[in-house]
Amino acid sequence: MLTLVALLALGQISFEPQPLPQVRVGPVTPFTGQPTTNYLQADLNGDGALDLILPEYFNLQEQGRFPESKRGPLPPCDSAVEADLFGGKLYYRGRSTLQIHAWNGGSWNLELAQSLERPGDDISFSPEGPAGSVPMFRRFTCDLDGDGAPELVDLDTDGVHLYRRGETEYGNAGMLAVFPTTVVNRSGPQTIWPPSERQLVLPEQRMSCRLLLSEHALSVIIDLEGAEGRARFRRDDLGLKLDDERQFVITGTQSFTSDEVPDHVRPCFLNDDAIPDYAGSHWVLSDVAPVPMPVHETWASLDGGKTFQIERATTFHNFRPYTSFVDFDSDGDQDMIVEATGFFELGLRESINQYLSSKIIPHTIRILPQAEGRFGGGDLVCEVSLEIDAPPVSPGPMLARYQAGELVNLTGDLNGDGFRDLACRRR
Repeated sequence: MLTLVALLALGQISFEPQPLPQVRVGPVTPFTGQPTTNYLQADLNGDGALDLILPEYFNLQEQGRFPESKRGPLPPCDSAVEADLFGGKLYYRGRSTLQIHAWNGGSWNLELAQSLERPGDDISFSPEGPAGSVPMFRRFTCDLDGDGAPELVDLDTDGVHLYRRGETEYGNAGMLAVFPTTVVNRSGPQTIWPPSERQLVLPEQRMSCRLLLSEHALSVIIDLEGAEGRARFRRDDLGLKLDDERQFVITGTQSFTSDEVPDHVRPCFLNDDAIPDYAGSHWVLSDVAPVPMPVHETWASLDGGKTFQIERATTFHNFRPYTSFVDFDSDGDQDMIVEATGFFELGLRESINQYLSSKIIPHTIRILPQAEGRFGGGDLVCEVSLEIDAPPVSPGPMLARYQAGELVNLTGDLNGDGFRDLACRRR
Protein backbone atom coordinates (compact mmCIF):
# COMPACT_ATOMS: atom_id res chain seq x y z
CA MET A 1 0.00 0.00 0.00
CA LEU A 2 1.10 3.58 -0.63
CA THR A 3 0.38 6.04 2.16
CA LEU A 4 -0.14 9.60 0.99
CA VAL A 5 1.45 12.35 3.03
CA ALA A 6 -0.49 15.61 2.68
CA LEU A 7 1.59 18.78 2.47
CA LEU A 8 -0.09 22.19 2.73
CA ALA A 9 1.64 24.89 0.71
CA LEU A 10 0.26 28.18 -0.61
CA GLY A 11 -3.30 27.01 -0.10
CA GLN A 12 -2.84 23.81 -2.09
CA ILE A 13 -2.43 20.20 -1.03
CA SER A 14 0.15 17.98 -2.63
CA PHE A 15 0.67 14.30 -1.91
CA GLU A 16 3.94 12.48 -1.46
CA PRO A 17 3.71 8.67 -1.63
CA GLN A 18 5.47 6.37 0.78
CA PRO A 19 5.60 2.61 0.10
CA LEU A 20 4.24 0.44 2.93
CA PRO A 21 3.72 -2.94 1.27
CA GLN A 22 2.69 -4.75 4.47
CA VAL A 23 -0.28 -2.46 5.11
CA ARG A 24 -3.68 -3.62 3.85
CA VAL A 25 -6.92 -1.66 3.63
CA GLY A 26 -10.13 -3.56 2.95
CA PRO A 27 -13.84 -2.81 2.48
CA VAL A 28 -15.54 0.00 4.35
CA THR A 29 -17.68 -0.84 7.37
CA PRO A 30 -21.32 0.00 6.50
CA PHE A 31 -22.56 3.45 7.58
CA THR A 32 -19.24 4.47 9.21
CA GLY A 33 -16.88 5.16 6.35
CA GLN A 34 -14.17 3.31 8.26
CA PRO A 35 -12.22 0.74 6.25
CA THR A 36 -11.20 -2.65 7.58
CA THR A 37 -7.44 -2.86 8.02
CA ASN A 38 -4.71 -5.28 9.08
CA TYR A 39 -3.21 -2.67 11.40
CA LEU A 40 -4.07 -0.68 14.51
CA GLN A 41 -3.24 2.94 15.31
CA ALA A 42 -2.27 4.50 18.62
CA ASP A 43 0.02 7.22 19.96
CA LEU A 44 2.69 4.98 21.46
CA ASN A 45 5.28 7.64 22.27
CA GLY A 46 2.95 10.44 23.36
CA ASP A 47 3.90 12.96 20.67
CA GLY A 48 0.30 13.46 19.51
CA ALA A 49 0.73 11.58 16.20
CA LEU A 50 -0.85 8.19 15.56
CA ASP A 51 1.63 5.36 15.01
CA LEU A 52 1.10 2.16 13.03
CA ILE A 53 0.98 -1.23 14.74
CA LEU A 54 1.03 -4.30 12.47
CA PRO A 55 1.22 -7.94 13.55
CA GLU A 56 4.91 -8.07 12.50
CA TYR A 57 6.16 -4.67 13.72
CA PHE A 58 5.26 -1.13 14.78
CA ASN A 59 6.21 2.10 13.01
CA LEU A 60 6.34 5.46 14.78
CA GLN A 61 5.10 8.49 12.86
CA GLU A 62 7.47 11.40 12.37
CA GLN A 63 6.55 14.60 10.50
CA GLY A 64 3.70 12.88 8.70
CA ARG A 65 5.77 9.91 7.55
CA PHE A 66 6.61 6.43 8.81
CA PRO A 67 10.41 6.14 8.34
CA GLU A 68 12.06 2.74 8.54
CA SER A 69 14.41 4.12 11.20
CA LYS A 70 11.37 4.44 13.49
CA ARG A 71 10.31 0.82 13.01
CA GLY A 72 10.63 -1.88 15.66
CA PRO A 73 9.33 -5.32 16.63
CA LEU A 74 6.34 -6.01 18.82
CA PRO A 75 6.83 -7.84 22.11
CA PRO A 76 7.33 -11.58 21.49
CA CYS A 77 4.38 -13.95 21.77
CA ASP A 78 4.92 -16.92 24.08
CA SER A 79 1.83 -18.56 22.59
CA ALA A 80 -0.90 -17.81 20.11
CA VAL A 81 -2.49 -14.61 21.38
CA GLU A 82 -4.92 -11.92 20.32
CA ALA A 83 -3.90 -8.28 20.65
CA ASP A 84 -5.71 -4.99 21.23
CA LEU A 85 -4.72 -1.39 21.96
CA PHE A 86 -6.09 0.90 24.62
CA GLY A 87 -4.61 4.20 25.74
CA GLY A 88 -1.42 3.57 23.78
CA LYS A 89 -0.79 0.25 25.56
CA LEU A 90 -0.66 -3.14 23.88
CA TYR A 91 -2.78 -5.91 25.42
CA TYR A 92 -1.89 -9.55 24.70
CA ARG A 93 -4.43 -12.19 25.68
CA GLY A 94 -3.97 -15.93 25.27
CA ARG A 95 -6.05 -18.86 26.33
CA SER A 96 -5.08 -18.45 29.99
CA THR A 97 -2.64 -15.52 30.06
CA LEU A 98 -2.74 -11.73 29.92
CA GLN A 99 0.09 -9.28 29.28
CA ILE A 100 0.10 -5.50 29.04
CA HIS A 101 3.03 -3.81 27.29
CA ALA A 102 3.80 -0.07 27.19
CA TRP A 103 6.34 1.61 24.91
CA ASN A 104 8.77 3.67 27.00
CA GLY A 105 10.65 5.37 24.16
CA GLY A 106 13.33 2.76 23.56
CA SER A 107 11.83 -0.60 24.35
CA TRP A 108 8.65 -2.35 25.41
CA ASN A 109 7.98 -2.35 29.15
CA LEU A 110 6.02 -5.33 30.49
CA GLU A 111 3.53 -3.59 32.77
CA LEU A 112 1.47 -6.64 33.77
CA ALA A 113 1.70 -10.40 33.28
CA GLN A 114 -0.83 -12.70 34.91
CA SER A 115 -2.84 -15.86 34.41
CA LEU A 116 -6.43 -15.30 33.33
CA GLU A 117 -8.72 -18.25 32.75
CA ARG A 118 -11.27 -17.67 30.03
CA PRO A 119 -14.53 -19.44 29.18
CA GLY A 120 -14.01 -22.96 27.93
CA ASP A 121 -16.58 -22.77 25.14
CA ASP A 122 -15.10 -23.34 21.68
CA ILE A 123 -16.97 -20.28 20.39
CA SER A 124 -14.87 -18.06 22.65
CA PHE A 125 -12.65 -15.59 20.81
CA SER A 126 -9.33 -17.40 21.02
CA PRO A 127 -6.89 -17.33 18.10
CA GLU A 128 -5.39 -20.51 16.81
CA GLY A 129 -1.75 -20.74 15.83
CA PRO A 130 1.59 -22.18 16.81
CA ALA A 131 3.55 -20.90 19.76
CA GLY A 132 5.58 -17.82 18.89
CA SER A 133 3.29 -16.78 16.03
CA VAL A 134 2.37 -13.16 15.38
CA PRO A 135 -0.60 -11.79 17.36
CA MET A 136 -4.08 -11.58 15.88
CA PHE A 137 -5.76 -8.19 16.26
CA ARG A 138 -9.18 -8.42 17.89
CA ARG A 139 -11.27 -5.92 19.82
CA PHE A 140 -11.63 -7.05 23.45
CA THR A 141 -10.98 -3.91 25.56
CA CYS A 142 -13.64 -1.38 26.58
CA ASP A 143 -13.82 1.04 29.51
CA LEU A 144 -17.28 0.17 30.80
CA ASP A 145 -17.05 1.85 34.21
CA GLY A 146 -15.26 5.01 33.08
CA ASP A 147 -12.28 4.68 35.42
CA GLY A 148 -9.67 4.94 32.65
CA ALA A 149 -8.63 1.28 32.89
CA PRO A 150 -10.36 -0.87 30.27
CA GLU A 151 -12.37 -3.96 31.05
CA LEU A 152 -11.73 -7.13 29.07
CA VAL A 153 -14.62 -8.68 27.16
CA ASP A 154 -15.02 -12.32 26.22
CA LEU A 155 -17.91 -14.17 24.62
CA ASP A 156 -19.30 -17.66 24.63
CA THR A 157 -22.77 -19.16 24.22
CA ASP A 158 -23.65 -18.26 27.82
CA GLY A 159 -23.15 -14.53 27.35
CA VAL A 160 -20.69 -11.68 27.73
CA HIS A 161 -17.92 -12.36 30.25
CA LEU A 162 -16.26 -9.29 31.78
CA TYR A 163 -12.93 -8.87 33.57
CA ARG A 164 -12.05 -5.78 35.60
CA ARG A 165 -8.69 -4.59 36.85
CA GLY A 166 -8.33 -4.35 40.60
CA GLU A 167 -5.44 -2.84 42.49
CA THR A 168 -2.95 -5.06 40.68
CA GLU A 169 -4.50 -7.72 38.43
CA TYR A 170 -7.59 -8.42 36.39
CA GLY A 171 -10.32 -10.56 37.88
CA ASN A 172 -13.76 -11.83 36.93
CA ALA A 173 -16.33 -9.01 36.97
CA GLY A 174 -19.49 -10.88 36.05
CA MET A 175 -21.27 -12.50 33.14
CA LEU A 176 -24.17 -10.87 31.28
CA ALA A 177 -26.64 -13.37 29.80
CA VAL A 178 -27.91 -11.11 27.03
CA PHE A 179 -27.77 -13.31 23.95
CA PRO A 180 -30.98 -14.43 22.19
CA THR A 181 -32.10 -18.03 22.33
CA THR A 182 -31.17 -20.36 19.51
CA VAL A 183 -33.58 -20.68 16.60
CA VAL A 184 -33.90 -23.34 13.93
CA ASN A 185 -32.81 -22.29 10.47
CA ARG A 186 -35.21 -22.86 7.64
CA SER A 187 -34.12 -25.75 5.46
CA GLY A 188 -35.17 -26.75 1.97
CA PRO A 189 -37.02 -29.94 1.09
CA GLN A 190 -34.95 -33.10 1.31
CA THR A 191 -34.53 -35.63 -1.45
CA ILE A 192 -36.81 -38.65 -0.92
CA TRP A 193 -36.44 -40.40 -4.26
CA PRO A 194 -34.67 -42.59 -5.14
CA PRO A 195 -34.51 -44.20 -1.71
CA SER A 196 -30.72 -44.45 -1.93
CA GLU A 197 -30.50 -40.63 -1.82
CA ARG A 198 -32.56 -40.29 1.34
CA GLN A 199 -30.68 -39.13 4.41
CA LEU A 200 -31.41 -37.89 7.89
CA VAL A 201 -30.52 -34.19 8.13
CA LEU A 202 -30.60 -32.58 11.55
CA PRO A 203 -31.90 -28.99 11.52
CA GLU A 204 -29.25 -26.33 11.91
CA GLN A 205 -29.53 -23.85 14.75
CA ARG A 206 -28.21 -20.34 15.01
CA MET A 207 -27.90 -17.63 17.63
CA SER A 208 -26.80 -14.28 16.26
CA CYS A 209 -26.87 -10.66 17.36
CA ARG A 210 -24.74 -7.53 17.30
CA LEU A 211 -23.26 -5.95 20.41
CA LEU A 212 -22.38 -2.33 21.13
CA LEU A 213 -20.43 -1.74 24.33
CA SER A 214 -19.93 1.74 25.75
CA GLU A 215 -19.46 3.35 29.16
CA HIS A 216 -22.12 2.04 31.58
CA ALA A 217 -24.20 0.67 28.69
CA LEU A 218 -24.63 -2.31 26.41
CA SER A 219 -26.85 -2.54 23.34
CA VAL A 220 -27.93 -5.84 21.76
CA ILE A 221 -29.39 -5.80 18.23
CA ILE A 222 -31.26 -8.96 17.25
CA ASP A 223 -32.62 -9.92 13.82
CA LEU A 224 -36.23 -11.09 13.96
CA GLU A 225 -38.03 -13.05 11.27
CA GLY A 226 -40.06 -10.98 8.83
CA ALA A 227 -42.21 -11.60 5.79
CA GLU A 228 -40.70 -12.25 2.37
CA GLY A 229 -38.54 -9.28 1.38
CA ARG A 230 -39.00 -7.65 4.79
CA ALA A 231 -37.02 -7.62 8.04
CA ARG A 232 -37.61 -6.85 11.70
CA PHE A 233 -35.13 -5.95 14.43
CA ARG A 234 -35.12 -5.61 18.19
CA ARG A 235 -32.68 -3.40 20.05
CA ASP A 236 -32.20 -3.89 23.78
CA ASP A 237 -30.44 -1.02 25.56
CA LEU A 238 -29.12 -2.19 28.93
CA GLY A 239 -27.73 0.00 31.69
CA LEU A 240 -24.71 -1.35 33.60
CA LYS A 241 -23.24 -0.67 37.02
CA LEU A 242 -20.92 -2.28 39.56
CA ASP A 243 -22.59 -3.87 42.57
CA ASP A 244 -21.13 -4.07 46.09
CA GLU A 245 -18.98 -7.04 45.05
CA ARG A 246 -17.56 -5.07 42.10
CA GLN A 247 -19.45 -7.20 39.59
CA PHE A 248 -21.21 -5.72 36.58
CA VAL A 249 -24.98 -6.06 36.76
CA ILE A 250 -27.82 -4.85 34.56
CA THR A 251 -29.74 -1.94 36.05
CA GLY A 252 -32.52 -1.76 33.51
CA THR A 253 -33.51 -2.61 29.96
CA GLN A 254 -35.21 -0.51 27.32
CA SER A 255 -36.31 -2.39 24.21
CA PHE A 256 -37.31 -1.19 20.75
CA THR A 257 -38.88 -3.53 18.20
CA SER A 258 -39.16 -2.25 14.68
CA ASP A 259 -42.09 -2.67 12.36
CA GLU A 260 -41.31 -4.65 9.25
CA VAL A 261 -38.80 -2.70 7.17
CA PRO A 262 -37.28 -3.40 3.73
CA ASP A 263 -34.68 -6.15 3.90
CA HIS A 264 -31.98 -3.92 2.37
CA VAL A 265 -31.81 -1.67 5.45
CA ARG A 266 -30.08 -2.39 8.74
CA PRO A 267 -30.06 -0.86 12.23
CA CYS A 268 -27.35 1.73 12.75
CA PHE A 269 -26.52 4.88 14.73
CA LEU A 270 -26.81 8.02 12.61
CA ASN A 271 -27.03 10.39 15.60
CA ASP A 272 -26.84 10.24 19.39
CA ASP A 273 -30.55 10.26 20.27
CA ALA A 274 -32.35 7.25 21.75
CA ILE A 275 -34.44 6.55 18.63
CA PRO A 276 -33.21 3.60 16.55
CA ASP A 277 -31.97 4.50 13.08
CA TYR A 278 -32.07 2.39 9.93
CA ALA A 279 -30.22 2.83 6.67
CA GLY A 280 -29.27 0.92 3.55
CA SER A 281 -29.22 1.04 -0.23
CA HIS A 282 -30.10 -0.97 -3.30
CA TRP A 283 -30.40 -0.61 -7.07
CA VAL A 284 -33.54 -0.24 -9.16
CA LEU A 285 -34.05 0.36 -12.88
CA SER A 286 -35.21 3.78 -13.97
CA ASP A 287 -38.68 3.75 -15.53
CA VAL A 288 -38.42 7.21 -17.10
CA ALA A 289 -35.28 6.98 -19.24
CA PRO A 290 -35.46 5.85 -22.89
CA VAL A 291 -33.31 2.91 -21.91
CA PRO A 292 -33.69 1.50 -18.36
CA MET A 293 -30.70 2.74 -16.38
CA PRO A 294 -29.53 1.62 -12.94
CA VAL A 295 -30.52 3.95 -10.13
CA HIS A 296 -28.88 3.70 -6.71
CA GLU A 297 -31.32 4.41 -3.89
CA THR A 298 -30.05 5.43 -0.44
CA TRP A 299 -32.58 4.85 2.34
CA ALA A 300 -32.46 6.32 5.85
CA SER A 301 -34.88 6.50 8.77
CA LEU A 302 -34.29 8.65 11.86
CA ASP A 303 -37.65 7.84 13.53
CA GLY A 304 -37.32 4.14 14.27
CA GLY A 305 -38.29 2.88 10.81
CA LYS A 306 -41.69 4.62 10.63
CA THR A 307 -40.70 6.74 7.62
CA PHE A 308 -37.77 6.58 5.22
CA GLN A 309 -36.06 9.32 3.29
CA ILE A 310 -35.04 7.97 -0.12
CA GLU A 311 -32.47 9.70 -2.31
CA ARG A 312 -32.11 8.45 -5.88
CA ALA A 313 -29.06 8.83 -8.12
CA THR A 314 -28.42 7.59 -11.64
CA THR A 315 -25.34 5.43 -11.40
CA PHE A 316 -22.98 3.62 -13.70
CA HIS A 317 -23.47 -0.14 -13.88
CA ASN A 318 -23.97 -0.95 -10.20
CA PHE A 319 -21.66 1.79 -8.98
CA ARG A 320 -21.51 1.76 -5.18
CA PRO A 321 -20.36 4.82 -3.20
CA TYR A 322 -17.32 4.40 -0.99
CA THR A 323 -19.58 5.33 1.91
CA SER A 324 -23.13 6.67 2.10
CA PHE A 325 -22.91 8.29 5.54
CA VAL A 326 -20.13 10.34 7.11
CA ASP A 327 -20.03 13.09 9.72
CA PHE A 328 -18.96 15.74 7.23
CA ASP A 329 -19.06 18.78 9.54
CA SER A 330 -17.94 17.04 12.77
CA ASP A 331 -21.17 17.91 14.63
CA GLY A 332 -21.67 14.33 15.82
CA ASP A 333 -24.44 13.44 13.35
CA GLN A 334 -23.93 11.35 10.23
CA ASP A 335 -24.60 13.21 6.98
CA MET A 336 -25.74 11.51 3.78
CA ILE A 337 -23.50 11.21 0.71
CA VAL A 338 -25.19 10.70 -2.67
CA GLU A 339 -23.06 10.17 -5.77
CA ALA A 340 -24.32 10.13 -9.35
CA THR A 341 -22.92 10.07 -12.86
CA GLY A 342 -23.80 12.47 -15.63
CA PHE A 343 -22.74 9.91 -18.21
CA PHE A 344 -26.31 9.17 -19.30
CA GLU A 345 -27.96 12.58 -18.86
CA LEU A 346 -27.80 13.29 -22.60
CA GLY A 347 -30.09 11.84 -25.24
CA LEU A 348 -30.05 8.18 -26.23
CA ARG A 349 -27.74 8.67 -29.23
CA GLU A 350 -25.28 10.82 -27.30
CA SER A 351 -25.23 8.38 -24.39
CA ILE A 352 -24.47 5.46 -26.70
CA ASN A 353 -21.71 7.47 -28.39
CA GLN A 354 -20.15 8.26 -24.99
CA TYR A 355 -20.36 4.62 -23.96
CA LEU A 356 -18.49 3.59 -27.12
CA SER A 357 -15.83 6.29 -27.22
CA SER A 358 -15.50 8.49 -24.12
CA LYS A 359 -12.99 7.93 -21.33
CA ILE A 360 -14.35 10.79 -19.22
CA ILE A 361 -17.02 10.13 -16.59
CA PRO A 362 -18.72 13.26 -15.21
CA HIS A 363 -19.40 12.60 -11.54
CA THR A 364 -21.51 14.52 -9.00
CA ILE A 365 -21.21 14.32 -5.20
CA ARG A 366 -24.03 15.64 -3.01
CA ILE A 367 -23.62 16.09 0.74
CA LEU A 368 -26.95 16.25 2.58
CA PRO A 369 -26.40 17.49 6.15
CA GLN A 370 -28.48 15.99 8.93
CA ALA A 371 -30.58 18.54 10.77
CA GLU A 372 -33.95 18.52 12.55
CA GLY A 373 -34.69 14.87 11.89
CA ARG A 374 -33.95 14.73 8.18
CA PHE A 375 -31.19 14.97 5.59
CA GLY A 376 -30.95 17.99 3.32
CA GLY A 377 -31.28 21.73 3.39
CA GLY A 378 -28.06 23.52 2.56
CA ASP A 379 -26.81 20.65 0.38
CA LEU A 380 -23.26 20.85 -0.89
CA VAL A 381 -22.70 19.78 -4.49
CA CYS A 382 -19.38 19.08 -6.18
CA GLU A 383 -18.89 18.04 -9.81
CA VAL A 384 -15.70 16.36 -11.01
CA SER A 385 -14.53 14.69 -14.20
CA LEU A 386 -12.93 11.28 -13.76
CA GLU A 387 -10.77 9.83 -16.52
CA ILE A 388 -10.69 6.06 -16.92
CA ASP A 389 -8.21 4.02 -18.94
CA ALA A 390 -10.59 2.90 -21.71
CA PRO A 391 -14.16 3.58 -22.89
CA PRO A 392 -16.82 1.60 -20.97
CA VAL A 393 -17.44 -0.64 -23.98
CA SER A 394 -13.93 -2.05 -23.33
CA PRO A 395 -13.86 -2.02 -19.53
CA GLY A 396 -10.48 -1.79 -17.86
CA PRO A 397 -9.17 -1.70 -14.28
CA MET A 398 -10.02 1.97 -13.74
CA LEU A 399 -13.68 1.38 -14.56
CA ALA A 400 -13.78 -1.45 -12.01
CA ARG A 401 -12.25 0.87 -9.41
CA TYR A 402 -14.79 3.52 -10.25
CA GLN A 403 -17.65 1.05 -9.88
CA ALA A 404 -16.28 0.04 -6.48
CA GLY A 405 -16.27 3.70 -5.37
CA GLU A 406 -12.49 3.83 -5.07
CA LEU A 407 -11.88 6.98 -7.14
CA VAL A 408 -13.81 9.32 -4.80
CA ASN A 409 -13.25 9.55 -1.05
CA LEU A 410 -14.89 11.91 1.44
CA THR A 411 -13.87 10.34 4.75
CA GLY A 412 -10.68 12.24 5.61
CA ASP A 413 -10.06 15.68 7.11
CA LEU A 414 -6.82 16.53 5.31
CA ASN A 415 -6.24 20.01 6.75
CA GLY A 416 -7.66 19.54 10.24
CA ASP A 417 -10.41 22.17 10.00
CA GLY A 418 -13.16 19.82 11.22
CA PHE A 419 -14.69 19.26 7.77
CA ARG A 420 -14.17 16.19 5.60
CA ASP A 421 -12.27 16.88 2.41
CA LEU A 422 -12.84 15.42 -1.04
CA ALA A 423 -10.05 13.37 -2.57
CA CYS A 424 -10.46 12.21 -6.18
CA ARG A 425 -8.29 10.16 -8.43
CA ARG A 426 -8.86 12.11 -11.64
CA ARG A 427 -6.91 9.84 -13.97
